Amino acid sequence: MRTCRLWPVALALPVLVLSGCGGLGQPVSLARDSYDGIPKQLGTNLESFGEPAAVWLDAEQEAFAVVLYGSSSCPSTPVELTVVDEQLIELRLARSQQDPCTADIAARTHEFGTPSGVGDEVSLELVFEEGDPYRIPIQPPQG
Repeated sequence: MRTCRLWPVALALPVLVLSGCGGLGQPVSLARDSYDGIPKQLGTNLESFGEPAAVWLDAEQEAFAVVLYGSSSCPSTPVELTVVDEQLIELRLARSQQDPCTADIAARTHEFGTPSGVGDEVSLELVFEEGDPYRIPIQPPQG
């Protein structure tokens, strides 16, 4: 009598293929919303194309947005937000685990509720997995 020992492999193959494409291991964003492009509140306040920027989303400073630039298929993901003091928020960013990435530069905006314990004039320190931290002010909304 002949038994087929390939059936476990046949059953496991679709699971392996789907999990490989399913983004397992991708960092989970803590932003309340993320989208392509820049928020209207930033107006024309961009220092230069490709440079990170931050802006309050309302005059009451209840929420802010951070604009990052990078590959459109592999954007950086905000994974940790810490209030250092009333004038500084630290935002840790993780690299996308997707590979390969497209060789383009696109703006990606991440929105956050303002954490308690910050004052009126606040800077944001972006901490990437590689490289030095990058500090930017959170600008007032335009228009």
